[in-house]
Amino acid sequence: MFHRTINMPMEVVRRILNLAASEWLDESGMTWLEHAPKIRLLPRNDVRDPYPISWDEQIKLFNQLPLHLRDMCLFAVNTGCRNQEICGLKWDDEVEIPEMGVSVFIIPGERVKNKEDRQDLLGHKSGRMTTHYSMAELSNLITATNTVCGDNLRKSPALVLLKKNPVALSW
Repeated sequence: MFHRTINMPMEVVRRILNLAASEWLDESGMTWLEHAPKIRLLPRNDVRDPYPISWDEQIKLFNQLPLHLRDMCLFAVNTGCRNQEICGLKWDDEVEIPEMGVSVFIIPGERVKNKEDRQDLLGHKSGRMTTHYSMAELSNLITATNTVCGDNLRKSPALVLLKKNPVALSW
């Protein structure tokens, strides 16, 4: 049996216990548990390292998707955003930059999993994942983002995404 199959429900139980010991309060203002018991997960023996997909693999993937998911998948592949960040995008998050002919999506920090630094730009918890998925010049991406956003646009952490004017995609 794969350890992932066992670990997934154990992670849920561990999360519930941690909440009961730290955040959930009874009517007296006390946490439900004094402290959460330690739950050790099994070592992941079935994990393979993530790898960037090739252009051919990307085209095969997109051709298998229903039309309404292709643009979302293309956006995910090109931005490295998490599902929650993509699915939570709102038109209110879009800011037009007429001088550049683009619009910028600014996702407030409270809707981004992490809060500062380059890995936050891509929404990754682990710096290893950021390094893995960002073989392209991250410094250029950050510089471009800072140029578009400027220092005066927003003082709180945010994820910024650029969107060119719409173009038709053909697969």
